[in-house]
Amino acid sequence: MANVVDVNVEGARAANETFQKGIEKANVVYESIVSNPFNALCSVNPDLASSYLSEFGNSAVDILNFAIKIRDAVNGYLTKIQETEQEDPKDEETPDPPKNPYGGGGDDPTQPPTDPETPPAVVPPVTGEVIDTSALVDLTVEELDSVIDDLVQLAEKEGKDLDKLLEDPMAADKVKAALLASPYIPEDLKKLLEEADPELVRQTVIALMNGEMPEVFDLNPLNVGIVYSYLCKIASDNGITVEQLLNDPQYSELLKQHLAGFEDVVDLIKSWKDLSSEELQANLLKIYDGDEIGGMKDETVDIMRTFVDYIADATEIPAEELLLDTKYADILKNATEQFGKTSVFMGAASHYSGEGMQNVVGSLVDGSNAAALGMDESEVTGFKSEIDALAKEKGVTAETLLSDSKYADDVKNTLAASENAKEVGLIYEKSESSVSQKVAKNLYNTEFKVENTTVITDVNANLDSNSVTEGSAQKQ
Repeated sequence: MANVVDVNVEGARAANETFQKGIEKANVVYESIVSNPFNALCSVNPDLASSYLSEFGNSAVDILNFAIKIRDAVNGYLTKIQETEQEDPKDEETPDPPKNPYGGGGDDPTQPPTDPETPPAVVPPVTGEVIDTSALVDLTVEELDSVIDDLVQLAEKEGKDLDKLLEDPMAADKVKAALLASPYIPEDLKKLLEEADPELVRQTVIALMNGEMPEVFDLNPLNVGIVYSYLCKIASDNGITVEQLLNDPQYSELLKQHLAGFEDVVDLIKSWKDLSSEELQANLLKIYDGDEIGGMKDETVDIMRTFVDYIADATEIPAEELLLDTKYADILKNATEQFGKTSVFMGAASHYSGEGMQNVVGSLVDGSNAAALGMDESEVTGFKSEIDALAKEKGVTAETLLSDSKYADDVKNTLAASENAKEVGLIYEKSESSVSQKVAKNLYNTEFKVENTTVITDVNANLDSNSVTEGSAQKQ
C-alpha cells in the first residue's frame, strides 16, 4: 500500500513566495555586478577587477539558475496537488488557484501579475546562449542601418538610452517585436527569432551591439583603425588623450557628439549606393580636397578624410594616387561599403548612455575585443607565444613585460611585427608605446572559454527563459 503524505499546501505556497523574494534579491545582486559598481577597484587594477567580477557574476548566475529550478519544481508539484484535489469528488471545497510564480496573484501561473503594485517579474539572465546572426552579414549598409534604427527608435519611444533599454529584461518582448517587424531581417533569422524566447533575443542583441559579432558590422583591423585614428584627432583637437576621451565621464558628451557624426557618414554612403566605382572615387576626391562640401557637416568631412588617409597608410599608396588612379576605384568602393557598416555601429553607440558608449567604443580599440581586431583563438594563442618569447629574452615574466613601462617600446615593436596580430600594430603606430603595451596585455589575457557561448542555429532548440544553459563555444 502506498504511503499517504499530508501536505500543508498553503504553508508550501507561503514558503515558495518567500523563496521567490529571495530570487528577486539575487537578481538585484546580479544586475549590480553587470553594471559594475566597483569603479574604484577597476581604476586601481582593471585586470584583477575584471577577473573577480567575471567569477562573481558566474557564481551569481549559478545561484539564480539553481534557485529557479527549485522554484519551478515546487510550483509544478503544487499545481499537481491542485489538479488532484479538483478531480476528487469527495472534496467539496473549491481549491485555491496556484500562486503565480512571479510573486503576485492571478490564475495564470505562466504570466506576470497585472497588479501595478506587484513587484516586477524576475527574468533571469540567459547567459551562454546567442542566436546565430550570421544572416545579417549579407545586408547592405541601408538594410543594416534600418534594422538598427528600429532599435534606436524603440529606445527613444521608451525614453531610454539604447544600452539601458537592452539591459532591461522587461523590454525583451518589445525588442523581439521590433526585430520581427523589420522587413530587412532575413527569413532564416526571422524564423529563429520567432521561435526564440524574447529573453534570448534580448541577450543576442546585447552581444551584437557590444561588438561580439564583429562580422555583422565589418569590425576589422582596417575599420577599427580608421575609427581609432579619428578618435585620436578628436582628442588632439581638444587637448586630451584618447584614454581620457574614452574613460573620463566629463568627456562623454564630446565623444557622443562626434560619434553622432557617423550617422551622417552612413547617410552619405547610402546616397552613393548607385554610383559606379569611378564616380564614388571622384566624390571621395572632392571631399578630400574640400571641393563642393559646403552642405556637409565638419564631422562628416573629417571622418571621410580620416578614412582616406588611413587606407593610404595601410596600403602605402599616397592619398592623391589612391583618389586619382581609377585602378583603385573598386578597392575604394568596397572599402567604403564596409566602412558604412562600421559607421552604423558607431552611430548607434551615440545613442548609449555616457558610460555604455565609452565602454563599447573603448573595448574596440583597447585590445579587449580580439575578434574585432581580426584575431581568432589560434592567433591569440600564437600572439601569447610571441610575448612569452620576448619575456624570456628579457629575463622577466610576461606580466612584468606587459606592465612595466620600460618594456613598452619592446612590446610595441613586437605587436607591430606580429605574425598573429597582423595589421593590429598599424592601428597604434602613431600612439605612445604605453598604448600598444596595454593593447598587447589585453590580447594576451584574452580567454576563450568553451562553456560560455552556444550559438543557436536550430529553430527547434529548447529556448527556456527560466533556465541558464551552458554550452560549447562556436566562433562566429
